[in-house]
Amino acid sequence: MKKEIRPYQREAIDTVKKKLQKAKSIVRGMLVMATGTGKTFTAVRTIAELKFKKVLWITHTEELVDQSAKALIYEYFGTDTDFHPEAILDNYADVIDFKAKNQSAFGLFNQSHAEQLINQSFGIIKAERMDIEEPLIIASIQTLHRRLAKLPQDMFDCIVIDECDLAGAKTWMKVLDHFTPKLLLGLTATPYRTDNMLLSNLFDETLYEYTIEQGIEDGFLCELDAIRIRTDLSLDNVGSQGGDFKTGELEQVVNTPKRNNLIVDSYEKYALGRQFMGFCVDIQHAKDLTNTFKNRGYSNVDFVVGDKQETTDRKGTISRFKSGELLGLNNVMVLTVGFDYSEVSCL
Repeated sequence: MKKEIRPYQREAIDTVKKKLQKAKSIVRGMLVMATGTGKTFTAVRTIAELKFKKVLWITHTEELVDQSAKALIYEYFGTDTDFHPEAILDNYADVIDFKAKNQSAFGLFNQSHAEQLINQSFGIIKAERMDIEEPLIIASIQTLHRRLAKLPQDMFDCIVIDECDLAGAKTWMKVLDHFTPKLLLGLTATPYRTDNMLLSNLFDETLYEYTIEQGIEDGFLCELDAIRIRTDLSLDNVGSQGGDFKTGELEQVVNTPKRNNLIVDSYEKYALGRQFMGFCVDIQHAKDLTNTFKNRGYSNVDFVVGDKQETTDRKGTISRFKSGELLGLNNVMVLTVGFDYSEVSCL
């Protein structure tokens, strides 16, 4: 069934189209849309209606390369009731695995027509992959930055930066200054960098904005129940650096048996049975909070962190969470910007 474009998404698409029609130079603008209001879908429909021939979609982490690629493919092909790309891609570890197996001699010989269509629709610039022939290229910023010399300046007529609030470093400036697209489109729910600076160094304007308040009022987002759990600790003696708390000092204060047990008590009181995500200060905090849940009888709670020795199968652990096998998943800077899982109902 064809996915309907919501009124605010239609307004966003039309705004970008009108801006591009009048432009005499590169349009560098942002779509600022609250989480859950369909930034990816809106961007895909914008790309499709403007009939761009070559699109570069830039993202940040390993999870987001896979997530973005799948979201884009689902939106492109999801309008055909006889074609279900998710059923095909679910048979592979991720989109890089799909590309690798469908470009081998064995894969090309055995692939279905549907696999051929998907394979020809998108490419990946990440790790060992350097696909440049496909109309849609999903790239990791880190890999893209290292390989700019291999890509012509006029190669793309549209560049999309997913979660562009993270795009403030010199790496990004070098990449974006290299290309000359017709449209540079940033997608974000929060148009500020982590240091609270506006993204005016990358974008000239906000093309369209749709807030969380508007989404709730219009019935497209649910209201939030926010519950403050008071503790007896104080952060007065925790030092700060670069505008944030010093991690080591903060961990010593908040990662205590008493406080971790209070978190489990509060979960049982207010959200028992709801699948949850926990956000922790550092690795030790994530491990200790997870063990507190386990010691209280919740064996199906786990954690993910960036350290590969501590989380040997990050992708598999996240997959177990998304499949419902895990009740809770604690993390340190992994399930953050751009992580997409609509079934979770407690943070």
